[in-house]
Amino acid sequence: MRVAIDEIDLKIFEIIKRNGETTTTKIAKEIFNPQDDYELRKKDAFIRKRLKKWNDFGVISFVKRASTSYYKFPLKKIFFGKGKIEIVEEERKVSIEIGNCFALNTKYGWLIIPFKSNNKV
Repeated sequence: MRVAIDEIDLKIFEIIKRNGETTTTKIAKEIFNPQDDYELRKKDAFIRKRLKKWNDFGVISFVKRASTSYYKFPLKKIFFGKGKIEIVEEERKVSIEIGNCFALNTKYGWLIIPFKSNNKV
């Protein structure tokens, strides 16, 4: 299964990781800084579509409280930090340092994505 991931997805993950759980409106405001309600509604719908994709992959879950949905990472679904990949083949083993990265545990397997900064995606 192939999945496309871009800077918007990375920013969404960073915001959810930092805040614990959040709403689409808060994410849209932080990423896009919309100038009016119309623009906010458009960006909110855009973020909601992205979150649905990651919810379908099992990376993000949501909780409904009253009339608001809060999005969060289930435990052990995402890890941020310095990464190293080890590949073992019978008697051989290779370790690859990949620096700053995050790993997503999806229902289809792990996605490992390197990024440049330690504190901002």
